[in-house]
Amino acid sequence: MASEVLSSESESQNPITPYMPASAYALLLVAVLWFSGCSRSDNPANAKPATAAAPVSKKYETLADVPPDLQRNAEKFGGDLERSIRQRNLPELRAAFNVTAIVDGICDGVNASGQRLEQFKSGMARGMRTGVDQVADMWSKDDAKYKRVVIYKGEVAARFRFVDKDSGISMLDLVLQTNRQGNLAIANFCNHAMGYDMVEQSRQVAAPILAELDQTFLERLVNNPGVSLENMKKFSGLTQKLRAGDFAGTIAGYKELPPELRQTMAATAIYITALQRGNDMNAYKAALKEAAARFKAVNFQFMLVDVYALDKDYDKAVSCVDAFMTALERDAALLALKSILLNAKGDVTAARASLREAFQMEPDCLYAHSKGLDVLLAAKDFPAVRDSMVFLEKHGGYNFKNHLNDKVWTDFRKAPESAAWR
Repeated sequence: MASEVLSSESESQNPITPYMPASAYALLLVAVLWFSGCSRSDNPANAKPATAAAPVSKKYETLADVPPDLQRNAEKFGGDLERSIRQRNLPELRAAFNVTAIVDGICDGVNASGQRLEQFKSGMARGMRTGVDQVADMWSKDDAKYKRVVIYKGEVAARFRFVDKDSGISMLDLVLQTNRQGNLAIANFCNHAMGYDMVEQSRQVAAPILAELDQTFLERLVNNPGVSLENMKKFSGLTQKLRAGDFAGTIAGYKELPPELRQTMAATAIYITALQRGNDMNAYKAALKEAAARFKAVNFQFMLVDVYALDKDYDKAVSCVDAFMTALERDAALLALKSILLNAKGDVTAARASLREAFQMEPDCLYAHSKGLDVLLAAKDFPAVRDSMVFLEKHGGYNFKNHLNDKVWTDFRKAPESAAWR
């Protein structure tokens, strides 16, 4: 395919596959945090009762409620962070996270003596800093686009789109809070492509440890007094097995969970990831379709794009992309993905229209230029093919010279627009 012409980084991503739920965004912080940084040496018997922390209420319903100064600062944060990612400035990326706020969010509502809780938070923060280092390194290798300021669960957030050559397209809301230096920093993030809220799901995975600090924590976490500490340990163990590559063990462990845990979105996502990385593609497809029907969640709909594309059911795949954009927002990379699916279906006219909208929305979208080449060639829009090739060679590290031998380029090679690459 035209979109598979090698760049300087040897990119060869399947242009259809939009997303792989094995993305490291989902589990990296959890795995690093809970299995390398936390201290559990104190004795629960010595715990003193503590007053429950008051629940944090939503601050804002809409952007109109956000003070103008805060909106401007959030906009600046988003632009600065995008620039840091593009420049691969790791120190600035690490500094963009508010580790203290993340830890406080994970521990919110835990009843424990001040000393025991502070010791726990200290160990958690050490692990979190290691996790932040690794996330910063991952983000620096992605194609990142700051979108706009949004409201996520009542808090101000900077919405980003990430495109990774392995994991595909992700939409993340980075929740912003003011740190001790008076600057905005990341206190949580939600990956909408996975339905992954980092603080919330970290709390779930850390539940066995938190339950040792506060015996009533499990009941409040899952809203079920019958969940045992042993079962929560099994749940947490799924993350370790998945991270270690023990996919069969992850699948078996998931099936051993009681229904109240097995049917949670967090456990289901881990199970689906293990199935996808394993060898039973039919089981993976069936589990993903069942999860999409059960949760009615947009992230599972987005995961189904891959499944329907593999089944060549392009109408359903396009419908899933549209549903994802309806839930979040229209986006150039997602429109380019839609155009690829329409082109694979054989509807070149609709594919070209979707790609045209992507370019109008974001003329410098690298994903649209690279993955849209097949659409432009199919539409015989050779001036647009030329323009995308020039853009990709200038900004994407591509080199098309002597790489136009595939039959998809046949008509373009005959056109005057191809003169520079013959």
